[in-house]
Amino acid sequence: MSTVNDILKKPQFTRSTPLDEFFQRLDSQVLSKKEDLQNDNTKLVTSLLIHFQELHNLTIDVQMRLQTENSNMLPISLHDMRYVEKLIKIIIAHGIMANVPPSLQPASQKSGDIPRSQNLKTMKLVIEKIYNILVKQVKPNDYIRSIILKGPLYTYAYLGILTLCTEDPKNTHFEEMLRQMEDVQQTYELFAMYNFLVQELSHLVAKAKILGLLSTLAVRRENGVLSLIDFVVGAREDEQLDIDKMNRVTQIIVAKPKTINSVEYFSRLFRQIFDGLSMVNRPIVVSCLNSVVTALFFKNSRIINDFLFRRVYQVLFNEPLQEHNAKELNDTINVIISLTKNSSNELLSTLVQGVDKRQFYLNLWIYVLFLKKYQKLNPLGEQHGPYYEVILTVLKTFICLLKDSEALIYLSMNLLNYQHEQWGYQIDFETQLAYITLRDNLPNLNLKQEEDKNPLTKANELFANIDESIDLFIQLLKMVNNENLVKAVFLAVLNRWVKTEQHNDNPLKEVESNALVLLDLKTLEKLQKEFSTEILKKPQDILKLTNELIDFTSSESPRQQDSDDEEDSDDEEEREAQQPDSLSLIIQILESVLSLPPKQLAEYKPLLQDIDNKLQKRGNMALHKDLTKILKYTPGQTSSQTANDANDYEALEEALNNLNESLAPMQVLGLTQLNKLVQKRSKVISTARATQLHLQYLKNQDPYVYLNAVKGLSSLCQSDKTCINTLVDCYSSIRKLDDALKIGEVFIQYIQQENQLFQGIQANKIIDACIANVRRRGEIDDRLRMSAMSILGISAQVNARGLQDRIGDMLDCSFGVLQMETKTKSGFMVRRAALHLIHDLMYSSDEQSGVSLFPPQYNNSRLKTLLEYTQEKDDDQLVSEQAAQLLSLLSIY
Repeated sequence: MSTVNDILKKPQFTRSTPLDEFFQRLDSQVLSKKEDLQNDNTKLVTSLLIHFQELHNLTIDVQMRLQTENSNMLPISLHDMRYVEKLIKIIIAHGIMANVPPSLQPASQKSGDIPRSQNLKTMKLVIEKIYNILVKQVKPNDYIRSIILKGPLYTYAYLGILTLCTEDPKNTHFEEMLRQMEDVQQTYELFAMYNFLVQELSHLVAKAKILGLLSTLAVRRENGVLSLIDFVVGAREDEQLDIDKMNRVTQIIVAKPKTINSVEYFSRLFRQIFDGLSMVNRPIVVSCLNSVVTALFFKNSRIINDFLFRRVYQVLFNEPLQEHNAKELNDTINVIISLTKNSSNELLSTLVQGVDKRQFYLNLWIYVLFLKKYQKLNPLGEQHGPYYEVILTVLKTFICLLKDSEALIYLSMNLLNYQHEQWGYQIDFETQLAYITLRDNLPNLNLKQEEDKNPLTKANELFANIDESIDLFIQLLKMVNNENLVKAVFLAVLNRWVKTEQHNDNPLKEVESNALVLLDLKTLEKLQKEFSTEILKKPQDILKLTNELIDFTSSESPRQQDSDDEEDSDDEEEREAQQPDSLSLIIQILESVLSLPPKQLAEYKPLLQDIDNKLQKRGNMALHKDLTKILKYTPGQTSSQTANDANDYEALEEALNNLNESLAPMQVLGLTQLNKLVQKRSKVISTARATQLHLQYLKNQDPYVYLNAVKGLSSLCQSDKTCINTLVDCYSSIRKLDDALKIGEVFIQYIQQENQLFQGIQANKIIDACIANVRRRGEIDDRLRMSAMSILGISAQVNARGLQDRIGDMLDCSFGVLQMETKTKSGFMVRRAALHLIHDLMYSSDEQSGVSLFPPQYNNSRLKTLLEYTQEKDDDQLVSEQAAQLLSLLSIY
């Protein structure tokens, strides 16, 4: 009578296709009689390979039939896949592992169940069969081939060839086979396999060979760097970025292999880094690559300039002069966007100033003007805003991060600069993407028609261009949202307009000069209208400039007042008519300043007195009454502390504004500014409020933001210990796993920064929270419990002696996990973490202590008993191996 288990193992109905008959025959003749065939391992392997070849042929036949039927069915059913898996498992055990010398067998895969025939000829039979399928006899969409590549058979076939290479090093055929086997596998899978072999093999020659292949894989493959990031960071499984993993990626890439020369290595590397930085929708990749770029920049800035920045400049400056398609232009802009998320302002400054700082900003501005005017549809889709705003945002980010008022002032002089001399942009009408073309290839602009336009039409077009460019510039200033930068632009434009207007008697380029005067005047009007509050907030700069400009306008007056000659030209009369315009604008600005409360202006009395005297000399008494009122005002005493607080409030307002931005670089800048206020013990913001703001941005999905929030919180913990209380409460009660793990990252950074100072009340609070989480078995995610044990381990590493009274509690956690959690589904991961904790306690910063700091109840004998039991009984091979390693360490003490 059939049992329930038998019924579940067999399908409810059977078919009579050749493949179904094969699986029935395989099960009855081989799989169920494997023990009878084990006496002759070579005979068993030969039989297995015959059946595997038959399986391969039948599967290809099924695939061809399904293709003719346009069917999406799999050639092998899920039920029958268990036979395939069993067949492969036996081939690996008897065909490869049985014939591999012990030093070349993976440590975690050693088993007493595998026979030890060590017959290389038998192993060659398996390798040749797999090699033929993978390399020599490749068929399109081969299902069995894909099973081999994605499963363990590939790894063990590769290990078999590696064994043949080490056993017969003079045979170049095996070396070529090894290279070809690597060529057919995906890069990510190779990283996984090489990492596995490096950790598992004890054979020194084989291990060195694999290390050499692993160290160069990132640059030997076109997708090597991206695959490395995916593998190390775990980007395919986890959407969060771990700081340690990001640092690990950086460490691997920065360590150039000795087998490749520098130029070749960095040329290959930065082709991939450039492509990776262009992937703005993959923030984890961008963050990792920015970390690499920063590390290489501080190692040797010329590397970044020669291999990364130069490629950006080739497109942005179009040097050498050539055409660039839409992809090249778009990728370059995306790389620049990604670089704005770099943590080093020094690197960003080098990027901007690498060729010509002014031209860097101007070229971006020209691109913005072009897109605003000619790109009618957003290539990203209607759900997004206009694409020109993306480039405008790039400009804003550089200006804000570098506090670059000079760039804004220079742009204000070039608002009508719509094009380059020798090249320009065009829009692809199908994709709506911009590309770069040479001016000779631009469409015929019908210059004859342009020349035939009447002066009024030209003037109207000029006015329209002026209005459009000024509106765009005002939009940029609003995005910048920095009163100091806005005021710097206003003062520069005012200064330039007054001086240009007074000297506008040059007959050369009269039209251009008048256009610039008009542009500056309209810019001033727009600035005063949109930013009057920001401009007047700190009036000292305005008063100083207007005082100077009054002198400048006065210097022209004697000559003009003495010009009685009726033979003077009309230009002289125009100048005489224009001069009051500049003075009247200055007076208008002064009127706005004088509308401020006298208390706010009292500290500028000497400056106001000077302005009043100069205006009276010109016979202008319009402001004399208001000025006299302020000059007679007697203010109370103000302390320097009040002034400092006012500056801090402005800094806080700027920080909060940056935090409210949608751009990651601006949010990070806001967090940095908040941290600086807390570090200087400013009264304008409490540590508690700063902590809450950092916790808010800790939840951000962009790695650049939340990693900087982690960094900021660890700094706050050092400056004010009350921050630790808040974080401990969150760590103990927070429900979202990702957020709790990030707080764990904060603790790790804080502990490492404190080093041997990590002890006392605050240290105990963190340790208590971690121990409590470890003991919450079944209540919280095991990953959080593992994080807690990792934090405990790091605390032991940095200051075990200072935390000696807590070592017993930590060992309680490890012993409890290893003794009580042997059967849970994910328990092996927690048991591994428990063994790591024991290792950290044994290998603390106090090298002389060892296990001497352990409390009596966890003496050497009890620890040895636990580890021996774990090594012998645990069903997870890695847990068993770790226990064995700890036993070896324990024998030293």
